[in-house]
Amino acid sequence: MAKGRKSRSYNGLCIVALTLLIALTAILSESLAAPSATTTAPVVHKVVRGDTLYGLALKYRTTVSAIAGASGIDPDDILRIGMNLKIPARVVKASSQAPEAPTAAAEPKPEPLPARGAGRGAEAVPWAEVEKIYPRAAKATVTDVRTGRQFVLYRRAGWAHADVEPATRNDTSVVNKLWGTWSWSRRPVVIEVAGRTIAASMAGMPHGGEDIGNNGVLGHFDLHFLNSTTHGSVYTVNRRPTLDPEHQAMVREATGK
Repeated sequence: MAKGRKSRSYNGLCIVALTLLIALTAILSESLAAPSATTTAPVVHKVVRGDTLYGLALKYRTTVSAIAGASGIDPDDILRIGMNLKIPARVVKASSQAPEAPTAAAEPKPEPLPARGAGRGAEAVPWAEVEKIYPRAAKATVTDVRTGRQFVLYRRAGWAHADVEPATRNDTSVVNKLWGTWSWSRRPVVIEVAGRTIAASMAGMPHGGEDIGNNGVLGHFDLHFLNSTTHGSVYTVNRRPTLDPEHQAMVREATGK
């Protein structure tokens, strides 16, 4: 009887050991078969004509905020040709399936436009024509293309481009929030005046003279259109009327093209 009990005990231990070995083998097999994750190396991208943060985020499969944060810029900042942007590293999970044959990359979908008239459908109208459509002392409803925020601008003067002022304190508040601080940086906007929807570019720095004394800001702002130029003042490098490439780029963006 004692010998039989020892035999059964030994057999039981063998079964337990075999079960553990099978389980361990299965765990090791799954671990080896599981896809591993890799981390891409950070990339430095040199900005070329036509680049936008949104387009680069699609290209590098990251986000606008990630690129802006790594590059030390604001997501709304204007990209300048030749500047270097840092594309942060990202974790990529490897697939356990066989790689598929490469296919043509799908065209990135454009960002939805935030408001009526903001972008697609806006006309790129030459300044010589705009000056007649939007005469001095006229008011126009303006839409910021990137946010959809709206405000009203009064045209006070300007022969090379429109010198404009926010019509009310509320309009000034909207403009100030768009730039965050008064700045010469340009933003794409669309103006609605005389039944037309026109692409434009606005700089966020008040300067010079004014007509409206109670709108909460001293001075006026520059509003550019297709083929408009600087006035050739002390603010211009060569002090001569000059086509501003950044304003023209914003006008193109405002058309949605």
